[in-house]
Amino acid sequence: MQIFRCLIVGLAALSFAGPAATAQVPDRPAYLDQKKPQPKGTRFTDLLPTKVADFVRVSFKEPQPGLDGEALYKAGEQEIFMLFSLAENREEVDEIRRTIRTEVQKEKLSQPQQSRVGHELGYIRLIGKTIAFYAWNRGFYCFSADSKGGDKAALDRFVQAFPY
Repeated sequence: MQIFRCLIVGLAALSFAGPAATAQVPDRPAYLDQKKPQPKGTRFTDLLPTKVADFVRVSFKEPQPGLDGEALYKAGEQEIFMLFSLAENREEVDEIRRTIRTEVQKEKLSQPQQSRVGHELGYIRLIGKTIAFYAWNRGFYCFSADSKGGDKAALDRFVQAFPY
């Protein structure tokens, strides 16, 4: 599986602090993404904005065969690290989702996990003492945003303003 290889390795290495929280909220999107437009095109340099809310994109790498694309956004001391890719089919999106779920089942979260399975819109949101993480798909487009130091407020501000 080529998409989100870095994401899965990163999630496997993370240690969430706080009480276990495994409740899922499948019908309530964390950031109301269903109202946002679908991405169009294959050049992520054009798809990912240079500015999201008060975050400015400071580094960027297009996806390569076998590797996800990467972007780093900063707003003062706050950072959001993104991974992104374009799946070839629904099965690949489903495999990404299953892999993420398998990896995070072992983790202890400080807030209930929010998730929704869907081909047009699916997501998983994880909040712990040291991480604020959100991964989502819009059709075959797959994205993740990880806030440095588990800064939930920064993640919320970024993802709410992200265009897709």
